[in-house]
Amino acid sequence: MPSLRELVHGARGCLAERRLWNRAPTVGHVAELMAWFCLGELQSWPGHDGPTDPETREANLGPVLAHACRSGFITTGSQPGIDRDPEDGFEQRAAVDGLATAEVLAKLRALTAGTRLQIVAHRPSKWRRDYGAAVDVTRVGEHYVTSFGARLPPRDIVFSFAGVRDLVVDELAAMWQVTIVDPEWGAHSLLWDRLAQPDWDHPAPPAPAPPAAKPHTPTARPTTGGTAMSASIMEIKQALAQANTSIGDAQGPIQRAIDDATSARAAIQASMEGSSQADAEQQVAVLTAMIASLEDALGRSHMALDGNYSIAGRL
Repeated sequence: MPSLRELVHGARGCLAERRLWNRAPTVGHVAELMAWFCLGELQSWPGHDGPTDPETREANLGPVLAHACRSGFITTGSQPGIDRDPEDGFEQRAAVDGLATAEVLAKLRALTAGTRLQIVAHRPSKWRRDYGAAVDVTRVGEHYVTSFGARLPPRDIVFSFAGVRDLVVDELAAMWQVTIVDPEWGAHSLLWDRLAQPDWDHPAPPAPAPPAAKPHTPTARPTTGGTAMSASIMEIKQALAQANTSIGDAQGPIQRAIDDATSARAAIQASMEGSSQADAEQQVAVLTAMIASLEDALGRSHMALDGNYSIAGRL
């Protein structure tokens, strides 16, 4: 267990790092801070409370990710490819995602041209996360458990970079959301070799691709347990669909209540005069609190929908 002195020192370090992010004046400064995080010089970033994951450090991806950030591809997530575990069937594809301008996206396309690497690029969605183009990158046996490449609404980017200056976050939220995946399962270095190219404007041609290994296709196990699992998943999906319907039905009345309360507040503010001003101000305060509570409820309903869609998309 850490001592009190160690805890205080750690808290001071966290506060100092938060100040760095808060004071970053441009997207370029944010990219440099993210490079520091990838190299282990910072112990967190606003979207991740803690250092890089052990698998990232073990695969020594930090220098490659830092180079990508400094080249304009602000990485926000990554994982190395991992060979299939013969006991439980766990395996991973190499993948990375992040934010980029149109110019940097063009460079990434040039880096990956002529290779098997797959690029998924989105403009921000309007309201909800969209998993339509997401690519499965982790599986255990026959079950896929992680995907990269979802299309995110701006509020997800804003949340990930909480504490960064608003103007900088707005610029980040408007950037291209880019994911690059090696479709081959296992510990392959192709993705990292391409990102490590020193000059993205003039990348070296990719090495000739080796013969593709026969892909592993998960097969359903004809057992009672497998049948029960499938039935359980169907029940969960049905429950999520019913929950989404209930949440969606509730959103309309909540929004109408917000509109009514906002109109009432505006009417009271327009009529405030003389001795009734104090009472009117009190009514305005009550309505303002009511609007805030309703907007919070509406926001939570959107988050619940997003969470349900995320769960359903992974089943």
